[in-house]
Amino acid sequence: LLVNGSVGNSAISVQSGATLGGNGVIGGPVSVGSGGTLSPGASLGTLTLNNALTLNANGSVVLEVNAANGQCDLVQGLSSAAYAGSLVVSNLAGTLTNGQSFQIFSA
Repeated sequence: LLVNGSVGNSAISVQSGATLGGNGVIGGPVSVGSGGTLSPGASLGTLTLNNALTLNANGSVVLEVNAANGQCDLVQGLSSAAYAGSLVVSNLAGTLTNGQSFQIFSA
């Protein structure tokens, strides 16, 4: 599901083999199940979740960063988050340096 507009307050469940991404706004809680993927943006971008995020075991968050200009994918607006599963980060440009950081989640 690619969200580039706005989705109401209904709960979204990302099942095995499915991906939730885009640059839009989701009002309801989001749960990424085993085998599901959360991948904000379309390349670099921001997905706004104005509710709770649950990342279950064996689910994935796939993000991109750009070490050259400091930009990155972002999941913002979270009311709460429960983390499990894996985080996969790809660098699009530049060289990552020791101590460099990227904000990938925000309230």
